[in-house]
Amino acid sequence: MGSLTRLFELVPKYWLRGLMALFSLLAGTGLSMTIPYMVKKVIDGPLVTGDLSVINKYVIMILAVALARGAAALIQTYCTESLAQSAVFDLRNRLYNHLQHLSFNHYDRVQTGELMSRLTSDVETLRMAMGWGLVNFTANLLTLLAVLIMLFILDWQLTLVAMGVFPFAYF
Repeated sequence: MGSLTRLFELVPKYWLRGLMALFSLLAGTGLSMTIPYMVKKVIDGPLVTGDLSVINKYVIMILAVALARGAAALIQTYCTESLAQSAVFDLRNRLYNHLQHLSFNHYDRVQTGELMSRLTSDVETLRMAMGWGLVNFTANLLTLLAVLIMLFILDWQLTLVAMGVFPFAYF
C-alpha cells in the first residue's frame, strides 16, 4: 500500500487531467442512467398507444445519449491513462535515480535481470491499479449509487423489497 500512496503523491502535478477524468466519469454515469428511464417512458407511453413518431423521437434521443456517453467514456479513458502514464513516468525516473546511487556492493548481491524484472512488473502493476483499478472501483460505486437513487425515485417499496433480498443473493 505504501508504493501506491507514493504513486498518488505524484498525481497533484496532473490535477487537471484527474479533474477532467472525474467529470467525464460522472457525466458518463449520469448519461447511462438516463437510457433506462427513456426506455421506461417509451414502454409506458407511446408503445401502448402505438404512436410511431414519438417512438422515433425517443430512439433518436437514446442514440444521442449513447453517443454522448461514449464520448464521455473516451475522454475519461484518455485522461485517466494519460494521468497514470505521466505519474508512472515520474516514478520510473525516481527509481532510476535511486538505482544510480546504490553502491556497487548492492549490485554484487542482486542480479540485474531480477531487479529489472521486478521493477518493470511492479511499476506496471501500479499503473494498472491507478488507471483501471481506481476508475473501475469508482465507476462501479457511482453506478450502484445512481441505480439505487433511480430505483428509490421510481418505486421505493419495490426497491426496499429488492434490497431485502440483497444479502441472501450476496451469500
